[in-house]
Amino acid sequence: MDLHDMISLSNLLYAELLIGAIVLKSPADVTIADIRATSFCRRFSDKYIFKLLQDLIAYGIVSPKIRAESPLLFSITEFGDYYFDALSKENPDIKQLLTKIGSELA
Repeated sequence: MDLHDMISLSNLLYAELLIGAIVLKSPADVTIADIRATSFCRRFSDKYIFKLLQDLIAYGIVSPKIRAESPLLFSITEFGDYYFDALSKENPDIKQLLTKIGSELA
């Protein structure tokens, strides 16, 4: 893996962390539009956010909900709660990021 691949992977993982944190800290289920409306994800396209959400669903961190006449909704899973709790205990920067995201969504 060369430097470019490492940087790309790092950016991808950080974007997944951001989106997972937004779903975690949101007071209600979120849509892709809700995620994109945050200052953290404005630069991401809907397609990119959807791809990252698919990854988070595969990891068991986020769960999709389908409603009859509304867009897909996403919520955090029990494992997602555990995952972010463990991350924030290990790394104070994650805890600060979660606090910052939570204050924007409040």
